[in-house]
Amino acid sequence: VAALELWWAMPRGYGPDGLFLQLIPLAIGLCGILLSLIFKRGTLLIAATAITLFFAGTLFTDSISQNGLRDRQAEFIAPPYVNFIQAQPGYPRVMGFYGLLFPNYAGSAGLFDLHYVNALALKSLPEFRYRFLESPIEGQDTTSPSLWFTGMPQRITVKRDNSAIGAHFKIVKSDIERDLLDHLPHYSLMGVKYFLLPKGYKLSKKYAQKFALEKIELVYDAEIKIFENIGAFDRAFILHPFKDKAAFEATRLSITTNAATGLTIGTDILTKIQNAKAAKRASGIITPATITRYKANSLTIKTDSLKPGILIVTDAFAPGWRASVDNVNRPILRINGFVRGLFLDSGPHTIKLTYHAPGFNTGVKLFFAGLGIIALLFVTKLTNRRKNRHII
Repeated sequence: VAALELWWAMPRGYGPDGLFLQLIPLAIGLCGILLSLIFKRGTLLIAATAITLFFAGTLFTDSISQNGLRDRQAEFIAPPYVNFIQAQPGYPRVMGFYGLLFPNYAGSAGLFDLHYVNALALKSLPEFRYRFLESPIEGQDTTSPSLWFTGMPQRITVKRDNSAIGAHFKIVKSDIERDLLDHLPHYSLMGVKYFLLPKGYKLSKKYAQKFALEKIELVYDAEIKIFENIGAFDRAFILHPFKDKAAFEATRLSITTNAATGLTIGTDILTKIQNAKAAKRASGIITPATITRYKANSLTIKTDSLKPGILIVTDAFAPGWRASVDNVNRPILRINGFVRGLFLDSGPHTIKLTYHAPGFNTGVKLFFAGLGIIALLFVTKLTNRRKNRHII
């Protein structure tokens, strides 16, 4: 029944008129179970036959269903603005506001959204959000989910100034535009290049002036509005915050000795880079890096810098990620509590980052060990049965 429901729930567009067709494989499965209970012998044969007929029934039903095997079609058709964003170079991040873009929808559309669903987020992401992306509200409850992932301005707070009521929740509003402008260098650090807003959205005069000053420009006005953050950083770049090579080596030695401390890039440095990129001039603080391969579990980057620095990759730091520089393993730093970084010497380099799920190799070994034990027990049982076949 579980397999049937999962199969039928796939978004193929069967329509309500075809729901009764799932009774065909369901009846086959139930008959197989019933026969296995009635007959004491040959249950393995009955089960194998029922399973085969069950899946044959699903394929048959699929072939005669509306939009089944014969008329398979894509149920998801991306709106024009998705195509606009995907046509842009690099790997820009987006953020939708006022309920326009939800994280799960962004994922299905192939967009890189900085919003997140609480149940699926790394612990470090909410911490990064509260520290660098939001203007604080007095009494804000940071343990419960707010409407932040929808891009709505409402936040949940706990008000404690009423002794008669005690601690209770209250929903207050804080302008999203204020968050963006107050923390724009940190949004730019994360490569948030496009802010998506509803078609009917209209900037207030105050925020329109500030958007123009910060080089946040309207670049798309059709079914939605898209504002481009001209100062957004690339997804990977080399930062040069050190006065000289001696300072670089001293910092590398200190951080490598105690990698858990990580490294924090100050807002003043990010602001200088933000302003330089918005003005389309070189800052001297960063050197571009080229992403030549970008996959969910691997990343390849080419760099060439005149001085040493820290390669910043604004993707989530997580256990399981490994890095190599010119095929030599290097430790990954936690930057600003959330993103990845590596110390790099001057000159050309090829950096590879790969993800290996913690415990996966151990799990594979245990799986095959379990298979071996089952096989051994099965062979032992067969051997004993043959030995005892003629014993009366």
